[in-house]
Amino acid sequence: MPLRVMLWGLACALAVPAKASLLELAMPDARFLAGANLESVRGSKLAQALWAQLQAREREVGELARRTGFDPLRDLSEVLIASPGGSKPSVLLVARGAFDRTDLAAVVRSKMTGREIYQGVEILLAEEKRGEPMALAFLDATLLVAGDPASVRGAIARRGRGALAGGELRREAQQWMARYDAWGVSVVPFEELASRARDEQAASMLAGDVVKAVEQVAGGVRLRDALELDLRTVSRSEQDAVNLANALRFFSGMLQAREPAAASYLRELSVEGRTMRLAMAVPEDELLRIAGMLGLRARTTTTKPAAPPDTGVTIYSSPGDMGIVRIPAPGKPQ
Repeated sequence: MPLRVMLWGLACALAVPAKASLLELAMPDARFLAGANLESVRGSKLAQALWAQLQAREREVGELARRTGFDPLRDLSEVLIASPGGSKPSVLLVARGAFDRTDLAAVVRSKMTGREIYQGVEILLAEEKRGEPMALAFLDATLLVAGDPASVRGAIARRGRGALAGGELRREAQQWMARYDAWGVSVVPFEELASRARDEQAASMLAGDVVKAVEQVAGGVRLRDALELDLRTVSRSEQDAVNLANALRFFSGMLQAREPAAASYLRELSVEGRTMRLAMAVPEDELLRIAGMLGLRARTTTTKPAAPPDTGVTIYSSPGDMGIVRIPAPGKPQ
């Protein structure tokens, strides 16, 4: 190949700006980061089934898709959620997608009740019944940010400044992001999460001392022919990490007793110091079966049915265990 052709090709490549990482828009003091790469899961049967069920189950989600023509599996490419935690945590959502080919922006503007201009960017505001309003801004045709107004203004101010001097959490997030379709890293202690949980089911899951002892968590999910999960936790002490692993082994054994095939899902469950690692892979066909069962229940249940026979197992833990856990009867969705 002639040298001038090679130089011309290199110049063209350099002229095309690389997509900036969404992490650049996250607040520097973030203690929780999570994201997903939707481009990598568009062909997944499981992702398509879950989105179809969400549209059928949540009327507002289906109505928004119908009115705007916005399809996350088609029009979204990346999503990031960031939060610094705290007693009154702020949350920032950053999304990259083809928003200009849908009516999403027009519909959002029609629903918002206020607006302001910040550093040349229009911020749309919607009043909330409790607390401060929600804010949303389209930074360009492919990038939007949403959350509380202060977080949205902060993201706008950080736009175009390049990678911030991130700490260990940001570096760890980049590693998980490169390896998995969906990922999350957090240094928010579960005890802090338990104190703020409003959902009854979430509160019960976080109530046990073994779970509340978790101080850090990181994990990723990869969707191919199977759902592959890799999870790592750091507990307050080595004994807390051992207790957490033992509790997971117990529930794994209960599940295997009812679903023998589940024995092949677990790839690793180990403890080293205060760190516990869990790795598992569930075949896509099995996940589709479970999703189908849950979807059938959601579509056919219009009134509260009579209580079924108590053929499952409900475990009410002691304060040192993992909260309240329900294991359904064989063949029944959880």
